[in-house]
Amino acid sequence: MPASPRSKPRPESLGPVLDALPVGLYVVDRDLVVVAWNQRRELGPIGRPRSRAVGRPLAAVLGKAGFRTTEPVLREVLRTGQPHEETVETKGGLFHVRRLPVRQGRAVTHVVSWFEDIAARRELEMRHTASARLASLGPLVPGGAPETPTPP
Repeated sequence: MPASPRSKPRPESLGPVLDALPVGLYVVDRDLVVVAWNQRRELGPIGRPRSRAVGRPLAAVLGKAGFRTTEPVLREVLRTGQPHEETVETKGGLFHVRRLPVRQGRAVTHVVSWFEDIAARRELEMRHTASARLASLGPLVPGGAPETPTPP
């Protein structure tokens, strides 16, 4: 039966959509129980299988240390309805983390936690900065080339 324009997608039908996103992502409800966990959250040194996450309290999924740092941020987003962003360095890499409120009417019912691995981008930015600095030194070095080529 085709969906009517006003029908809401069922949570299980969103799995492929969440898995297609190029970021790690999970969603918790007001009780901080995991209701969605995408494929990228299963990967890497801090990844966990979806089967061990969905339907479980976030504290049980992240462990004490991870939950201790995450819980206050999630509670603040649920309380205020304001998104939260930060850059976090872990043993698994460097991540831009966004916590986004999900509303039903005026009430915040869930929080989407969005993790983007930015280590490669940061490394590229640092290489570009180093190249630019070297290029600016070229005219100052006696006998140096007037312009230092930038690596591709």
